[in-house]
Amino acid sequence: MEFRNENIHEVNGYYLEDSSNVNGYIDCYYQQILPEGCRFDPTDYELIEFYLKKKLYNQVFPQNIILEADIYQYHPTELYSHKSERETAVYFFTPRDRISSNGNRPARTAKGGFWKASGSEKPVKNGQGIEVGSKRSLKFFEGSQQQPIKTIWIMNEFMVDNQGHNTSEPNSKLDDCVLCEIYIVQNKKPPEREIPQSDFPYSVRHKL
Repeated sequence: MEFRNENIHEVNGYYLEDSSNVNGYIDCYYQQILPEGCRFDPTDYELIEFYLKKKLYNQVFPQNIILEADIYQYHPTELYSHKSERETAVYFFTPRDRISSNGNRPARTAKGGFWKASGSEKPVKNGQGIEVGSKRSLKFFEGSQQQPIKTIWIMNEFMVDNQGHNTSEPNSKLDDCVLCEIYIVQNKKPPEREIPQSDFPYSVRHKL
C-alpha cells in the first residue's frame, strides 16, 4: 500500500500520464469502468462483503473506484480532492497503526489534526441478519487534542467481522487493511486549501 513516485501510472491496465489534474484523472478512470449516468454507491454490507473481504483474501472483486493510501498521512482535503465529480464520497483501502506497539488501540493522528470516533461501533448485517462486519463513524478535528477545531469532514470505517489484528510480530501496525469512506457534512463546502502536488503523489494505486 505504498505510493510510487512515477510519472506513468497503471490503473486496471490503463496507463495515465497526466498527474496535473486530479479530478480529470479520476473522472477519466471513472468513465473507463462505469457507463455515463452510473455512480459507485454501495451499501455498507456490499462494501464489506464484496470489496473489503475480497481485498483481505486476495480475491478478484467488482470494478470500483476505491483507492489505496495510508490516509493518516494526509489531511482530508487532500484525500477528498481525489473524489470523482459524480460522487459525494471518496473511498480508500488503508492500514491502521497502533498507538503503542503492545496495544490494540488504533492511532488516529493525521496530517494537520486527528480523527475522533463519534458514537459506538455498529454491526453491519446481511439480508438474513447475519453480522458480516462493523462500521464506526469518525469526525476530523484540526489542531491538537487539547485545542481541537471541529471541521466538516466525516469518515466511516469498515472492518470485517472477526478480522483480528496483526499479531504476527511486534510492530506498529494494527490492521493490514480496513475500508474508509470520507465525505463532508451535508450542505457544507470544504474549505479552500492550497494542495501542493508533492503532498499527495498521483501514483495512488487502485488494484483488483
